[in-house]
Amino acid sequence: MFAHVLHFLLAMIALTLAAPTSRNCPVEDTPWDIRNLVAFQAAPGANVASYIKLHFCDQNTGLELETECSRTLAAGSSDSLVDTENWYPCDNADVRFKYGGDTVWIERAFTSPCLGPPPYDGAVAYGEAGTNVVNTTSAAGNTCTQDHFVVEITSESS
Repeated sequence: MFAHVLHFLLAMIALTLAAPTSRNCPVEDTPWDIRNLVAFQAAPGANVASYIKLHFCDQNTGLELETECSRTLAAGSSDSLVDTENWYPCDNADVRFKYGGDTVWIERAFTSPCLGPPPYDGAVAYGEAGTNVVNTTSAAGNTCTQDHFVVEITSESS
């Protein structure tokens, strides 16, 4: 009996010593950078396409990612770029966005073995930010631009 207990204790000590002392797990804790936001809403009756585009940059260690995000409406469409109900994918499908005119929402999915084994190794981080755009109006429509803003990460789920 004593030999079994001793064997168990020695095995536990060996496992503890072999385990890594710290894991470099990625964390979404630095705000995302958004650059070059341009939203063009075509004037009613104008036969030009409305569009929004922005550049997304995640600088969090182990999660670094840059991608372009955009949405284009058909030329002559009377639809609005403002759509708070639907998510639109970026060039990297791990990132998607919504545009509300004065707010941008971003979701970013990622995987890490720190979260668990597949299929439990995925998480989604979420954030939103108000915009402070410069408006320019022409006969073709209204253009809103903003060079840079940050999106605070407000939640993360796995």
